Amino acid sequence: MGVSQAPIQVIVSPDGFSAQLLIAPDAESEAVTFEILIDCVESQGIEIDEGVRSAVRSAIEQRVPGEVFAAVIAEGTRVRHAEDGRVEWAIDGEPSEPAGGGALGVASRNHYERSAFVMVKEGQVLGRVLEPTEPVDGIDVRGRKVTARRGKSTRLVVDESIERMSDGTLVAKREGALSRQAESAVIRELLEIDGFVDFATGNLDFTGDIVVRKGIRDCFHVKTGGDLEVMGLIEAADLEVKGTLYAKGGMAGRERGSLRVEGDVHARYLDGVRLECRGNLSVAREINNCISIVHGSLVSPSGTILGGRTIVTGKIHIGTIGSEGHIATPIVLGTVPLLDPKLDQFQRLLRELESRCESLADEIRALGTSKQFADRIESMCRELVALEARREQCKSVHTQFRSRVERIRKVEVEIMRTAHAGAQFIANGRVYDLSEDLAGPVTIVCDRSGALHAKTLSGHRMSLATIAAVEVARRAA
Repeated sequence: MGVSQAPIQVIVSPDGFSAQLLIAPDAESEAVTFEILIDCVESQGIEIDEGVRSAVRSAIEQRVPGEVFAAVIAEGTRVRHAEDGRVEWAIDGEPSEPAGGGALGVASRNHYERSAFVMVKEGQVLGRVLEPTEPVDGIDVRGRKVTARRGKSTRLVVDESIERMSDGTLVAKREGALSRQAESAVIRELLEIDGFVDFATGNLDFTGDIVVRKGIRDCFHVKTGGDLEVMGLIEAADLEVKGTLYAKGGMAGRERGSLRVEGDVHARYLDGVRLECRGNLSVAREINNCISIVHGSLVSPSGTILGGRTIVTGKIHIGTIGSEGHIATPIVLGTVPLLDPKLDQFQRLLRELESRCESLADEIRALGTSKQFADRIESMCRELVALEARREQCKSVHTQFRSRVERIRKVEVEIMRTAHAGAQFIANGRVYDLSEDLAGPVTIVCDRSGALHAKTLSGHRMSLATIAAVEVARRAA
């Protein structure tokens, strides 16, 4: 049996900024008086002002007996949070994403078609730095103050190539290519190659950005201190890129070509390439027979990883892994190649210090309080104190370093289509060699014990060991 509702109700909205009066159809006219309604309003802690009194009087006049009546009788002053400061660019083009940035799994952006550069002239207005807007505090219907959130100032950093005026206007101080990251902007000089990088140009070593209108031939070396955009095919060449690489024609390395990129890589395809990418790797098509080390995330929602060996510190968003021919395709997860060796060094040093402290303490105890060895004992005690201080410092640094590594380390593979039998997932000291196809969309994650599981969109989990042979990974993995 349900509980009947009161004939007169005052309901305050969840955010506290409005209150509604409800009068049931069967409410007695004697109960619908100004005094009674005001009492109902006051019982909800609502401040009574002339606006509330006027709304209550209107409710009495407008209410029709036998019909439901509902009306807002009190409204507070709504809070207006400040907008964060931002840069309002006045030039065309899309800013580059920072290394380690970008949303994993966004398939709508066509990295292959993106333009690497925005050319600007000296004296050109680039945009304006806008300060945060002013916040406005609110007051709810109960008279309580709601503090508005303050805005954050933009942290845009510019060098001498861009002047920031007193009103926030950004002006180019030289001609060149505007390179924008999340919190910085710089105008770089640009080297444009209208044809191929070949015998006509020789090897390139340039401090700024490079655009190659065609391709890069076999055996040539290109090194740039900025971004590199190549419109055509990169053959078995060696590239060192300080910024971002845009390989719009793809790369056919024939197992001899190499890429060392400190920023992001956006490529049409990669075939037979030795790759180290400090940022994120985005590939439109396939990653075929490549030895790849990716310190950020790997994004190729329509692409395929086939053969080779792929090591990824961040997340993976991929269309297909392996092939129907069950070609072995190892994927190494949860490693931080940039930091893991240093973490191992810290652990070895800590063990050595602990061993030396224990050994020295044993020697001191063995000598006891003998006056014959007083000078030696004193010297050893000083050494022990110094070693213990160094050990505690090493422990603190090791703990901080390990926390940093664990924040960076990810084990997450989002598969849109299929992970074929022969795909291998190597994580937490184990190798999971799929013995049957794993249909997507599915995400591979690890549990608290480090074991890998396959999770469907509906949230269903399945241990990867049910469809894979599991063995202990060799240290080299």
